[in-house]
Amino acid sequence: MSKNKSKPKWKKINAAGATFSYQQGGDPDNERIAKAMAAGLKARKKEEKLPCGLHFDTGMRRNGFDSQDLKKLFENISILDSFELKLMMSHLVSSHASENPINEQQKHLFDDLRTRFPETQYSLSDTGGIYLGTPYHYDLVRSGKGFFGLYAPPPGEAPLLPCARVLGRILQIRQAHKGESVGYGATHTLTRTSKLAVLGIGFADGYDRRLSNNAHVMIQGLQCPIVGRISMDYTVVDMTDVPEGLCHIGEWAELVNETLTLDTLAHRMGTISRELSTGLGQRLSRVYLPQ
Repeated sequence: MSKNKSKPKWKKINAAGATFSYQQGGDPDNERIAKAMAAGLKARKKEEKLPCGLHFDTGMRRNGFDSQDLKKLFENISILDSFELKLMMSHLVSSHASENPINEQQKHLFDDLRTRFPETQYSLSDTGGIYLGTPYHYDLVRSGKGFFGLYAPPPGEAPLLPCARVLGRILQIRQAHKGESVGYGATHTLTRTSKLAVLGIGFADGYDRRLSNNAHVMIQGLQCPIVGRISMDYTVVDMTDVPEGLCHIGEWAELVNETLTLDTLAHRMGTISRELSTGLGQRLSRVYLPQ
């Protein structure tokens, strides 16, 4: 049975004294410029200037106008008359590796673009870019994860203070015997009679399953290893070495703190701390404390 192929949808933009046609859902380069022109036309009809920022792709191959877009933009440069340019920006690919030559290559491209847009503010650096030195700072830096201490500065620089803590309440404390298994799939077998704490936090909250049998929590300042698989709502830890009477049902275990950091856990999982921090779910209550 043959399927009817839908015909390409073409749109035409008339703006800034130019006519520009593009295929909707077709060439994304054309579509990006066409959308900018459409916004400019809308502003012109309202007789106002829209505040805007220009994002140029200098190497990430992700967001922003690339070299082909730039060519089309300058072919229709009067479209910018409809905008009030507030910021020109790009994004570094490898700022965490200061020796990578792509940093200097991107900066060179960015500086060349700055000569085309001389009367605005500029931003290139993320957290890593801050440590590349003043020439990379321009008017604004975007420290992002650095605000949360989720970055290891180069040697010789002061360390950032991690500011995130993640707590899980102890819902049950139970005894289990040597040779018994814990959790789904029986992935952990106890080697001694043990005191287990069941925490009310699991992978549905963003506490990643890859930490199963691969990390610990802190209870009253003592390390308590995760035993068995982390499940959707619960995590089981071995608190045998916590002295009797020092911890009770209803108290808190620290899953992340100033020493047991997201970076530490990410290293165990073979990932980055941002994956963990952005995965912490909405079921977790947030408390923001003054410095």
